[in-house]
Amino acid sequence: MTEVFFRPESLAINVARINHLEKLNLNFSNKYVFETGCGGIGDITKFLLKYTNNITLNDVRLENIKSNLHTNSVSLKYNTFDLNKVIPDDTKFDIILSYGTLYHLSNPTNFIKNMSTNCTELFILSTVTNGTDNNSISFCQEAGSDQAIDNIGCRPGRQWLIDEFKKYFEFIYYPISQPDHSDFPKHWPSNNHASRFILIASHTLLDNENLTLNLPTHYI
Repeated sequence: MTEVFFRPESLAINVARINHLEKLNLNFSNKYVFETGCGGIGDITKFLLKYTNNITLNDVRLENIKSNLHTNSVSLKYNTFDLNKVIPDDTKFDIILSYGTLYHLSNPTNFIKNMSTNCTELFILSTVTNGTDNNSISFCQEAGSDQAIDNIGCRPGRQWLIDEFKKYFEFIYYPISQPDHSDFPKHWPSNNHASRFILIASHTLLDNENLTLNLPTHYI
């Protein structure tokens, strides 16, 4: 079932996302990181391992986690929480890294609330949107081993995401650039089929020239 993560198109978007994440120059050194929807290939986990071993993996499908651990030849903490539901809040993480999870959820509001409760520094999110800057959200049917566990996904507008994160974080940042991949449009609103969007929610003011507090309509 993990073969889908090794398709050329899956590998290509991972390369673009990781290259972009590296350029953002965020501090992962020795941080406690919770990686949601870690998938079967573990490319983002491999990136994190360059900076910290304090990583907890999450994927609702255990076979995806096992594939990740096997690919990276590591032993890390993990869980198979369904992130649509309430999860224990007794473990705190410096950073929540969620690339490609939210749009596979039927209850994204609960996800953002629960994850934010567990986050002490940064929540880094990348997700497919509906391409608008509205505070709207729509739901859709999904099927496949890399799709929603309950077959229902969501497609929010950018403002919907921003409004939800502002409930829990004082500062919402946006990269001034996008990953070098067609799924990440450089002009918004977007009619791109995926219209992927990245935001970084922070409890503190950041000094980072790669980020802006102003929602971009055009990325460099």
